[in-house]
Amino acid sequence: MSKRRIVLFIILSVFLSTIVTTAAAPMTDIGDNPYRNAIEQMVELGV
Repeated sequence: MSKRRIVLFIILSVFLSTIVTTAAAPMTDIGDNPYRNAIEQMVELGV
């Protein structure tokens, strides 16, 4: 493999692993959040 392909492979690997890690995080879990009521009100208002 050429150096360019190796660098591209490393960059894409880091990028894809970042996306997968972020997507796997529980984005909607606000059960223990102290600002839960404020977050729910903002969602209702469409903010």
